[in-house]
Amino acid sequence: MEIVSNKTFCFFSSFKRFVPGNLVYERQGPFLVEHGYVVKYFVSDNLPAQTINGIQIISTGYKPSGYLKRIFIAPFYMFKKLRKENAAIYQTNSIDFLFIGLLLKLSGRKVVFNLTESHPYTIKNNRKIPVVLKKTLIFLLAQYMKFSLRKFDAVFTVSENIVDYLKKWKVKKVYLLANFPVLNPHYKLNYNDYKNREDTVIYFGSIYEISKQEHFIRALEKLNGSVKYLLAGRFGDKNYERSIQSMSFWKNIEFINGFAKEELPSLLARATISNVLRDFSLTGSPKGSLGVIKIFESMEAALPIICSDVPVYRKIIEKYNCGILVDPNDTDQIFKAIQFLIENKEKAYEMGQNGRRAVIEEFNWAKQAEMYGNIINEILK
Repeated sequence: MEIVSNKTFCFFSSFKRFVPGNLVYERQGPFLVEHGYVVKYFVSDNLPAQTINGIQIISTGYKPSGYLKRIFIAPFYMFKKLRKENAAIYQTNSIDFLFIGLLLKLSGRKVVFNLTESHPYTIKNNRKIPVVLKKTLIFLLAQYMKFSLRKFDAVFTVSENIVDYLKKWKVKKVYLLANFPVLNPHYKLNYNDYKNREDTVIYFGSIYEISKQEHFIRALEKLNGSVKYLLAGRFGDKNYERSIQSMSFWKNIEFINGFAKEELPSLLARATISNVLRDFSLTGSPKGSLGVIKIFESMEAALPIICSDVPVYRKIIEKYNCGILVDPNDTDQIFKAIQFLIENKEKAYEMGQNGRRAVIEEFNWAKQAEMYGNIINEILK
């Protein structure tokens, strides 16, 4: 990417200011700063301005207290802020702010969208929306998205499924931009250190129903407590949290209710296996997604992974032999995978090392950053 001077790049979002693994703070933003951009990130809250990794974080001064205020009032405050900026490019990942993107386009600005979820099809699994309304809402949101995204200068996404349906919508400038980690080139894990770790499986990140914790926990039960389970993250649904915590094996689980990004390396350093399962049949990306960063963070930490048997991950496992594929709803398959990895330490270690090699060679942010930068350059020509 070319080095620029005094050009402003504005990100804007309706989401929380601090989200673990945030693409803006950790990858895209620092990359743009490094290449000479003045990077600003506008968020819908009323917190003081601050700077992280060279990115100026600016509040709109309004924090919506509910969903209706988020989609009807917050955009007004956001646009009021953004129209004062004379940025080279504006980027958002918020469906709530599609209309702002259209307004910016009408005023002659360059706008890109980062679609990390399979909207509008995420509505299918939203239990808060009555079933009778789902088809209508999906249809209406799809029409709105089709119209809007066709006008934008680029749409980035993390899944081949999403690329496919965006192309069917005749969105022309669609790019697969994977959510890979920033590589730590100095990390090493030797076999003795790995072998001396206590047998521990880690799951980290958001804990949703699609992570199928109940099946993993039942598999661990069959091992009679010989393997520890470190569950680090926040539950996304209260009913699911109650369901999992009512299981008899819960008392044997070490649960960390949220953690700072800086704590992740030390959590991974306690584990010998990483659980990265997700039931993709319940998502809009049934083939799998390159947006699940925990998979690649686990591989970078040289841990063998237990992951879902879907085409995207099957290709990775077959190429690098860095983990075991299972059906996330099959307790017996999960049990056998855990058992194999704890009884075959040398093979487990080798899988972990293969995974780290895969990240070094292919699945790291530097590779994606080059593509991202080239696309931004093309837009500005």
